[in-house]
Amino acid sequence: MEKSNNSDAGEDSSRSCHSVTSRVTFKRHETKSDDKESVWYYFLCEAPTKQSAKCTVSSCSKIIKTIGGSTKGLHTHLKSVHKIDLLAKKASASEVASSSTQLPQQPARKKTKMTDYFIDKEEKSLAAVMSRMTSVDGLPFSILCTSADIREGLRARGFSDLPTSSNTARRIVMDYSKKVRQYVVNKMMQEKSSGKKFSLTFDEWTSVANKRYMNINVHSDAGKFWSLGLVRVSGSMPAEKCVQLVEDKLKQHGLSLSRDIVCVTTDGASVMTKVGKLIPCYQQLCFAHGIQLAVLQVLYKKKNAEESRAERQAQEDIGPTTSAEQEESPVAVNVTGDSASDDLMELELAVEECECDGFSLVEGEGVLQLEVFPELEVNVNALVQKVRQVVCLFKKSPTKNDVLCKYVREEFGKELSVLLDSKTRWSSLFTMLDRFYTIRNPVRKALIDVKSNIVFTEEDFLQIHDVVCSLEAVKLTVEALCRKDATLLTADAALKFMIQKLRSSTSALAEDLANALEVRIGERRTKLSGILQFLHNPKVYDEQKLEGREMEGELFPEPSMADVRKVVKSLIEQLHVDYDSESETDLDTTNETSTSAAESPACIQNPEKKKRCRSRNS
Repeated sequence: MEKSNNSDAGEDSSRSCHSVTSRVTFKRHETKSDDKESVWYYFLCEAPTKQSAKCTVSSCSKIIKTIGGSTKGLHTHLKSVHKIDLLAKKASASEVASSSTQLPQQPARKKTKMTDYFIDKEEKSLAAVMSRMTSVDGLPFSILCTSADIREGLRARGFSDLPTSSNTARRIVMDYSKKVRQYVVNKMMQEKSSGKKFSLTFDEWTSVANKRYMNINVHSDAGKFWSLGLVRVSGSMPAEKCVQLVEDKLKQHGLSLSRDIVCVTTDGASVMTKVGKLIPCYQQLCFAHGIQLAVLQVLYKKKNAEESRAERQAQEDIGPTTSAEQEESPVAVNVTGDSASDDLMELELAVEECECDGFSLVEGEGVLQLEVFPELEVNVNALVQKVRQVVCLFKKSPTKNDVLCKYVREEFGKELSVLLDSKTRWSSLFTMLDRFYTIRNPVRKALIDVKSNIVFTEEDFLQIHDVVCSLEAVKLTVEALCRKDATLLTADAALKFMIQKLRSSTSALAEDLANALEVRIGERRTKLSGILQFLHNPKVYDEQKLEGREMEGELFPEPSMADVRKVVKSLIEQLHVDYDSESETDLDTTNETSTSAAESPACIQNPEKKKRCRSRNS
């Protein structure tokens, strides 16, 4: 009898499930059903919720859940049951597409963890454990002395002599840091003893406590680098003081700025530019910093010093600042010349950002309000302000945001929220406009439902698309420049890609960006880049002329043979201290020697090549 009841219950449950399934309707996807590279070519989506999908391959009729718009289960079903691997096809297609662009192929970047730089990640000493807890986990020294659970855990691991005060804990960690520092010194001395030279990167940094520091990194070949730590900067730091701080820090680690360092990389601030003139090694100004200045120049209005000071004085109800306080302030600069406007531009935006700690929404009188952003140029300011108003409209009202989310799920099958940009971060401006343009149709519908007076026309969306396309090329270039394995060769390729993309666009913003970026690139690109291109491919400049890329030739000029010989000789003398230049033939003595050395048999046989060879040496 019980079996019969169970059987009846099972049949009822089966019929119930069947009836529920039969009531669910499936239809073709609105936009992707005809795309053979899309998973929706092989599935029908549930209407209207899109929470499941039905397979149509060979009358499979398998129903798979797609909660939240996830299509992972659909791809897994196609691959395991029907042997259709769409993800592999997309990956191969992207590789083919990337090979046709101007950017060089680069391996995928491996994520680096902080523990990868530890001497011995498995060291079990108390000092090593405490150092990991403070540096990796961010625990303060006092917690190691007051937390009963942490101390009990340390005792369970066999540590008995635990510190009882924060000063003792600090001393243990700092003593261990000396061991780590000596390990770094030994590694650099091994490289130095093998005859290798180094390069430097250093920049200023201001802490939350309004104290200035300078961080110095030493780089060797094969991507190896070591951080020498922070150098405290007290008071103002002119170029002479900066050079002295770098020399002192290198001396502590057994290195010399004049004998062991070949090149330094810094930003384009006026102080750092002067540093490059004072030191004997080569200097490369940061391309990414130049791109930042160019974008700020085009997108944001540049105020003069009097207007900026007046606005800040009106916003801050404080007394006048003394000259001594201005000298101590990390944002006080004293610059002259062409780079003064660049420093003041970044200074103004940095000060405004510090005032509100980088947040884009502030709370006032119980509601979220839009904070004051740096004013954009007239051609994009009004449109961006309108976008920000819409973003804040949905961000400050959960009810209105639910209306937008409903239309977003209907069109995309997943949730995509609006994003608000952060002032002084043009990359966040790109992110905000890109997302807004992606969900433009749901935004239009939601604005009608919430009875908003804000209206976007097709011309507005076209202008947003122009801004997004222009900034996207710049963003991709910055990402390529900031890779750990980036070189001057890959930098030239990335910069050429960016300029070509902007020049191929018909928008006025792209033209303005291209003009400003070309100026910044010309200020920062040195002879080293051209010589490296020539040594990598001697025909690159001939191909550039034959293909009619005159504009590219002006921005990336061909080095003369005299410059090539001079720079190569200087590098050899720096890389090999025992190099005896007097025992070698001086390559710059006479034009006759250089011409005969450059004229290969092929040049002699071909009059045109001979003429080109001689013109190169002139």
